[in-house]
Amino acid sequence: MTITTDVTKLAQRLKSKQLLVFDFDGVLADSVEVKTTAFARLYEPYGADIVSRVVSHHRDHGGMPRFEKFRIYHREFVGEPLDEPGVVALADAFSKLVKQAVIAAPEIPGARAALQNFCNAGKLCALNTGTPEQEIIDIVERRSVADYFVKILGAPASKNENLEKIIRDCAVPAERTAFFGDARSDLDAANSLGVEFIGIGDWIRPELVSSERNYFSIPDYQELNPLILE
Repeated sequence: MTITTDVTKLAQRLKSKQLLVFDFDGVLADSVEVKTTAFARLYEPYGADIVSRVVSHHRDHGGMPRFEKFRIYHREFVGEPLDEPGVVALADAFSKLVKQAVIAAPEIPGARAALQNFCNAGKLCALNTGTPEQEIIDIVERRSVADYFVKILGAPASKNENLEKIIRDCAVPAERTAFFGDARSDLDAANSLGVEFIGIGDWIRPELVSSERNYFSIPDYQELNPLILE
């Protein structure tokens, strides 16, 4: 296993890619902890131990749709049944807590410039996230980055399903596609479809270190940006 951090080599590799797919939280926006705080607030009534377990699970399972997380947290941590209306109610409360904060969250350094540079270089860019689809569409529109993407897909479909649809709809082979992600769900989706995975930030590095495959890993886009158009 080798983790490559050389942005010059990454820029050269990306020249052979036609379709670039991005997760959102932690990859384009520095918004992961916004959602961590929201999960903690929703589970405060159940006590500090439950909050600690919820936060730990959320951090370890970035990219998992919130609907699935609520089912897990109630079943395994709270020990109470949660029907579908309950899931929807929690999801609505969660959205109210996080949406505006995500819209206002700072970008991952260099993210907007990277999207602009990739588009200028003739790449197709798409968004694949575990956030509910209409919510993420609203968020990227409010952040004025929606025009960079040919596809914006979210929950309830999985990352794997979304990535497969993006590749199919864009008519680009998997080997000419790259997925920029920061979570295990991103990595698994890329690997399952034979798409090159590029790790963004520190959260994903332990997963890459433990893998038998080779990956690129960068903290953000600042060093990559000057090389994209060369």
